[in-house]
Amino acid sequence: MPRLKKLALGLLFLCSIFASLSAGSMSIELKDYLQWLLSPELLDEQVMLVISELRMPRLVATILVGLSLGSCGLVLQSVLRNPLGEPYTLGLSGGGALGAVIALGLNLEPWYLWIPGFSFLGCCLSAVIVLGLSSRTFGFQSRSIILFGIMVSLFFGALVVTIMSLLNPEKLQAALNWLLGEFGTTRDRWSYALFLPMVFLYFILLKLAPHLDALSLGDSRALSLGTGPKTYRIRFVIVATLMTAMSVTVSGLIGFIGLVSPHMARRLTKSSKHRGLLIYSALIGASLLTWADATGRLLSPDREIPAGSIAALLGAPLLVFLLMRPGHAQAD
Repeated sequence: MPRLKKLALGLLFLCSIFASLSAGSMSIELKDYLQWLLSPELLDEQVMLVISELRMPRLVATILVGLSLGSCGLVLQSVLRNPLGEPYTLGLSGGGALGAVIALGLNLEPWYLWIPGFSFLGCCLSAVIVLGLSSRTFGFQSRSIILFGIMVSLFFGALVVTIMSLLNPEKLQAALNWLLGEFGTTRDRWSYALFLPMVFLYFILLKLAPHLDALSLGDSRALSLGTGPKTYRIRFVIVATLMTAMSVTVSGLIGFIGLVSPHMARRLTKSSKHRGLLIYSALIGASLLTWADATGRLLSPDREIPAGSIAALLGAPLLVFLLMRPGHAQAD
């Protein structure tokens, strides 16, 4: 049965790749992609341009961002021992949104560089504030991190709405696209530069997975197993912050992927071992986001529906379904 589940997940991932490569106004066959890999000089110039500059960077971006969000969601749910843990819970997404709209409000040019840069800084600032407030009160305990994360997220959300109300229509549209999460922009190609850092951080999570197992048992049990709760909680939050911040620079805000993927991984594996869960959650996150992006293009070829909107439309009912199933595995 475990082999069958792995096969099904691998098939879902491959199908999502095929759907992403097939979606678009220009019809490109599989043989064209094989030709692009083997002998690109023989391809038609227009087909070559679409594959190299649009389809492949977009595919790499959706896979990388989905992998990151799925992994970070699992880590935060386990570290916080809360089934609703994800980048939104720590205010990371709110910080990224605030940074983006501040860059727009300041009319910084070129905006396609300043918006992601400010968004990255916003994510990091949010994590610093949450960890700083938590350390001064309850000593990095899970409930204090969640509490301050929600407060920071709500406060940043209010600032975002306030700044957006002052933007002109053109800047307002750019802000909305960022908040909804979008691919198919020049930022897709940034995924090539971020590939190695994000994969490196992912392997750090895999290496530290045994400590996630310990933290999910509670602070007392973790301490008895040789895992310092405060130390490793901070380490995991820092890694999750960096991965989320890099994801936000590419796609803007994407919700529900980091929330749904860990729950699906637990349902599939029926295991509490986080090394396997990290692999499953990453693959599920990459598959779901790639499907969401392809669906947005297929439903509206002339005017694409943002991937973040599709992810929320699919993720919300799926999460409700998973949580209502009997015997659902909780994060703790």
